Amino acid sequence: ALMLAAAAGHLEIAERLLASGSDPNAVDAQGHTVLMWAAQGGHIPLINRLLAAGAAPSAVVESTGFTPLLAAARAGHLKVVERLLEAGAETGAADADGISVMLWA
Repeated sequence: ALMLAAAAGHLEIAERLLASGSDPNAVDAQGHTVLMWAAQGGHIPLINRLLAAGAAPSAVVESTGFTPLLAAARAGHLKVVERLLEAGAETGAADADGISVMLWA
């Protein structure tokens, strides 16, 4: 449920789920985290809440190299890129095709 709330940018629902114990670092079947979905959608208020709840800004999908920072950069959400960098996201990530965050940004 938290994954769906993050993907859709539903901050209030995400807050309720986090308050009831949902894991801010939960992963879906492909290994994508809640923060990756929020970053891909450009949902900064939700990203801030997830980071405050302990979401890992540098989580990596092992099979693809995908990270929240890559999700934001690929989607063109520069404000999200900035926020994730402020939160300590690693900048050396590259996707499965070898394209780095810096090239996407």
